[in-house]
Amino acid sequence: MNENLDQIARLKEIADRQEFDECLNVLNGAVQATIKKHIPEMKPSPYAKRWWTLELTEAKKQTSQLAAQAKYHRLNQHHPIHREHKV
Repeated sequence: MNENLDQIARLKEIADRQEFDECLNVLNGAVQATIKKHIPEMKPSPYAKRWWTLELTEAKKQTSQLAAQAKYHRLNQHHPIHREHKV
């Protein structure tokens, strides 16, 4: 990254917006080049469930808990847990 940053003028005051934009572009280019050089690109697994979210995890957990409670009260068909589990 130091090699790429040598393109930026050393400790000089930026006079206008155009000069600031040029320095910013050089800095962004140096950071991006360093990232490409040192960080390997990751390939997503074809088996990953990219559509699965934290909300789905929470909903599945709640459904499983309700199912377990409904099973516990399976002999009492008038227990309110059965209606809640059905909903």
